[in-house]
Amino acid sequence: IDTTLTRVKFEELCSDLLDRLRGPVETALKDANLSFKDLDEVILVGGSTHIPAVQELVIKMTGKEPNVNVNPDEVVALGAAVKDGVLAGEVSYIVLLDVTPFTLPSDKVDKMVKEAEKFAKEDKEKRDAIDTKNQADSVLYQTKKQLKELGDKVPGPVKEKGEAKVKELKDAISGGSTQAIKMQWLH
Repeated sequence: IDTTLTRVKFEELCSDLLDRLRGPVETALKDANLSFKDLDEVILVGGSTHIPAVQELVIKMTGKEPNVNVNPDEVVALGAAVKDGVLAGEVSYIVLLDVTPFTLPSDKVDKMVKEAEKFAKEDKEKRDAIDTKNQADSVLYQTKKQLKELGDKVPGPVKEKGEAKVKELKDAISGGSTQAIKMQWLH
């Protein structure tokens, strides 16, 4: 799929998600007995913090410009590496504090593990179906693009055969059957 998405349209599509960001931030501050005025600095973490609308929301909520000296993509990986180093006993000069007061009880963790195991096959099938459709869409797009770009350079019978295969694959994708897509794609 080749399309252009404007920033305005993107923000419109994401508006409900942006609205939902407020709750967890406000809850975290409330749980810590803090208010926005108590914050000295705001550091955004994770890839979605590159989105201008997320940054603007943080500024509106906190009244502070986010610190841009920290790479939001790297900080998560660095934190995980430090934690792993401490847990493995390779890093001893850092003390980890568990600042999350809400932990999951072991019975909830056990239930989550059992549910994950129970639905593992179904999840794998869904992943396979999505991957197959995405790959078929890519093949479809590339084939149509090549046929268009090559135009008259492709002999008529070859072009007709290619267009027929494109239609068959497109129909298989529309039908939604992973097996049908694989049959069209592989043959």
